[in-house]
Amino acid sequence: MNNEQQTAERMRVKRILHRAKQDIEKIFMRMEQELCADFTNPAPIFRQIEQYFARPFSGTELETIRDWMDRYQPDLIATALGEAGMKNIRNVRYIDTILLNWERQGITSPKAAIEHTQKFRQRASPEQPMMQPSQPKVPFYNWLEERG
Repeated sequence: MNNEQQTAERMRVKRILHRAKQDIEKIFMRMEQELCADFTNPAPIFRQIEQYFARPFSGTELETIRDWMDRYQPDLIATALGEAGMKNIRNVRYIDTILLNWERQGITSPKAAIEHTQKFRQRASPEQPMMQPSQPKVPFYNWLEERG
């Protein structure tokens, strides 16, 4: 290769690298805009979660909540919040467990989740009262009257 060809090849490589750099910068700018939009304009379900907990979240809790928003429908998350609220439990891990259990059961809609929960409650607390265990008969002994 002569000097002219080498110079032409270098210029071609520089143009390619320059375009690649511009493309990468555009990608990073778009990603940054998307991330900033997530924080400045949170999803309605995130606002609902914030209102439910009424406290700041730790980094781990934020990651878990973000995972919910990626994996589950907002209505299903709201149903899990309602389920935890019925028990007055405000714990991210508890709600995460509810959602994971529903996922394992193949539950993807709020209606199916509510039906599943109702069936679970019926099994957990049957309508017939539990029998009290019989107390053993113990003879009465009045030790105050014994004098000896």
